[in-house]
Amino acid sequence: MQRNGRTVPLSVDHKPNRPDEMRRISSLGGKVTFKNIPRVEGILAVSRALGDMKLHPFVTCEPEFLSRGIETGDLFMVMASDGLWDVMSNEDVGKFVHKKYLNFSRESAKGTSSKNYYKQFVYIAKQLCEEASILGSTDNITVQVIDLSTPTES
Repeated sequence: MQRNGRTVPLSVDHKPNRPDEMRRISSLGGKVTFKNIPRVEGILAVSRALGDMKLHPFVTCEPEFLSRGIETGDLFMVMASDGLWDVMSNEDVGKFVHKKYLNFSRESAKGTSSKNYYKQFVYIAKQLCEEASILGSTDNITVQVIDLSTPTES
């Protein structure tokens, strides 16, 4: 999330080498192996995911929740798969999106339809996917950029 020009992380990566995730996995009889990167049962590089039923119960779809209200000064939020986060930090993504966001602020978007305005967020998401690919991501890359700014009165 971008709040008043600062990047604010809204989650913690679900990596199997996180101490709490390692304990959860091992308490269920699973193991985390280290071949270049930590993997659950030597297969999956995340410890929470949808699907991957052959790794159940070690890989769970049970979410972790963090709740924050939207405040004045919140501009956007980025939801993405590990294909993005493996090659870009929260700070990198925040700066990347903020620079693009400034190019079409609500002031400059006056007179454009809301449909065209929101297409800009789709465009930024696609650019993030391309950037992650250029930076060498070898995983699937899914990105959504969500506008949190307060609409201005026309």
